[in-house]
Amino acid sequence: MPTPFAALETRVHRAVASHLANAELVCGGLSIPVVFGDIEDHGEAIGSGPGSGPPRNFREWQAGAAAADLAGLVAVDAPCSIRGVGYVVTRSVTDPRGWTTLTLRRA
Repeated sequence: MPTPFAALETRVHRAVASHLANAELVCGGLSIPVVFGDIEDHGEAIGSGPGSGPPRNFREWQAGAAAADLAGLVAVDAPCSIRGVGYVVTRSVTDPRGWTTLTLRRA
């Protein structure tokens, strides 16, 4: 059972995601509101930043949501779609504050 603070934090993340969401991620038959954009929209260069690995040769996108909404539902290599376009999850990173960012490439 989550602590009262963890439960509050999850509710805050869901509220923020519902207000900022600009797309619906459909994965495994479920629809999850996400903040969606090109990596370049977020001011990051592909292949930069700690732990990002070697530079990639394909275009990537990111989708973010409350970790509680994505936990156990979306795995690396999972096929998903946003706005009718097929994607594959290439990376999933959850920060200590409970927000998960998925890196996607077109399927």
